[in-house]
Amino acid sequence: MADYDAEYERQVQLVNEYNRLVAEFNALREEQIRLVAEVEGCQRDVAASISIIEQLNKTVPPPMDMNTGETIKKEVIAANVSRTIDDLVESYRRLKVGSTASKNLTGSYDKYFTLYGTYNALRRVSLGYVVGLDSNLWTSDAPRATVEKMYLANTDYWLAYATMAVMLWASDEEEACQRAVSKSMQMNERKSALFFLLASLRFDRIEAAKAWYKVYFNLVDENGVGDEIVYILQALLSGALGSDPDFANEVGEKLRELIDRARGQASTKALVRESVDNHISALISVTDKEFIALKHICTEYEEMLSLVSSAEKNELLKKYFLSIVQSDFSLSDRLAERIEDSLYSLISTYDENEQALMDKISYEEAVVKANGRVEVAEEAYKKMMAERDNQNNMALIMADAALDSKMKTDSRVRKFCLDGIKEDCIDGVARFGQYRKKEKKIYPLDVDGCKLSGDENSFEENEPKLLKYYDGLIKQRVKSDKTHVACGKGIAISASMFVLFLALAVVGFVLEWGTGVSVTLLVLAIVGLGAGVLMAFFRADQKKKIKKAFEYRIKNGVKMLKTGLEDMARWRKYYKEQDAIYEELMRVLKEEI
Repeated sequence: MADYDAEYERQVQLVNEYNRLVAEFNALREEQIRLVAEVEGCQRDVAASISIIEQLNKTVPPPMDMNTGETIKKEVIAANVSRTIDDLVESYRRLKVGSTASKNLTGSYDKYFTLYGTYNALRRVSLGYVVGLDSNLWTSDAPRATVEKMYLANTDYWLAYATMAVMLWASDEEEACQRAVSKSMQMNERKSALFFLLASLRFDRIEAAKAWYKVYFNLVDENGVGDEIVYILQALLSGALGSDPDFANEVGEKLRELIDRARGQASTKALVRESVDNHISALISVTDKEFIALKHICTEYEEMLSLVSSAEKNELLKKYFLSIVQSDFSLSDRLAERIEDSLYSLISTYDENEQALMDKISYEEAVVKANGRVEVAEEAYKKMMAERDNQNNMALIMADAALDSKMKTDSRVRKFCLDGIKEDCIDGVARFGQYRKKEKKIYPLDVDGCKLSGDENSFEENEPKLLKYYDGLIKQRVKSDKTHVACGKGIAISASMFVLFLALAVVGFVLEWGTGVSVTLLVLAIVGLGAGVLMAFFRADQKKKIKKAFEYRIKNGVKMLKTGLEDMARWRKYYKEQDAIYEELMRVLKEEI
């Protein structure tokens, strides 16, 4: 009985174990079914993903490729347009500045004639009265009325009193004449003394002229002369003092004494040197040549343009010195006309009241000549003003007369003074010629951000460097491209998926998870591998398309380099042509003066 109970108990345990195993088997089977369904879902998802990627590849990349290419093309076009706009803005700015200066110049001249038109009328009346009085042309009181009218209109001008003094002297009104003389001398001693000196010569009153000559030279010394002394020099050189040889010799000796004493001073050489340099600097030369393609690639374009402007100044200087050499130095047969020329030169100089406005006019003229480059005009104007302010030394006055580019000074005086400072002019032009040292064989270049250097023949040398630069830009663009980056991440995910599912498949075969599960995992690994290969293809294709999109920019950059260097060749040729005139300039100075 006991054995029966034990056997029964064992059978119950076996049945329970069987039922447990059946239940576990059923649970595992259900799990297998669920896993298979999940794997099949993954397969469907992978297949759908592949399909979506293929569809995206068909629909998205083409417009994206087009957009990338068009974007790069538009960037290049925008950069070119921006440079063109900058050029136009700069040209317009200079044109506007020049136009404004021209408009101001017209306004200043209008203002001048409004304020000082009576000065010019007085000058004509003064000369006409002296000439007519000496020639016995005046036979009525009409000239007196004209002189009095001009006097009343210009009571702030020394010449009005000087002319009135002549008129009163002619009318034997001695006391009134003396008051007019005193007032004229009070307003401008040196010019008044010269006026009366020349007027006395015109009336052939030599003793009176000598007296006024002494008055004048009592007012000056070698360091205290005024630029009006050139009118005595003009009278001497023109023979206006020829009616009395002894007087002419005396004046000549006095002028030579002043010149020799000025030259004998230790500081004179340096002062004349500075004066010559200032006159050359004040001569404005701004080229109207433009080398636009060169401007866009050379970082020292403004220096190159300035070098051309300096070379162009050779022609201006050569023409000026030749104008002196080729001037007509013939003298009038009539002594009276020579005196009149000197008298007219004297009374035509600006009065102090006029000078401030004339300075403004000079500045505006400088801006117009400089084509709107204010910095050039200001520098030239500063040099011009420095020379005017320093004209108190006989040697400096000679330098100013010799280099009077506005040609206000009589040609005989300019020639005489130029002969006196010839060596200083040669040295000054030699110093000016130092601009030639600024020419470079090699210039720094910047093409689309690529730093290069070279001369006009360096295209073959620089083109490979430029292309290498663009290769670097393409690599940077590829690294930052979202599609390229996404494909790279996809490749990494696919590789991870391949390794994971391949490992699971191997484990499944070893642990005998079932053939279906292991095969499914292997298929998933292969799918991951295929997806990675496909994304790698997409990635390589995207890189190729980015490179293609850069073709327009590369082509534009190479063109910029080529045309810029061609412009440099034109610049070099033109500069050499202008620079060659320097040798002609030096020949004129050394051989023809």
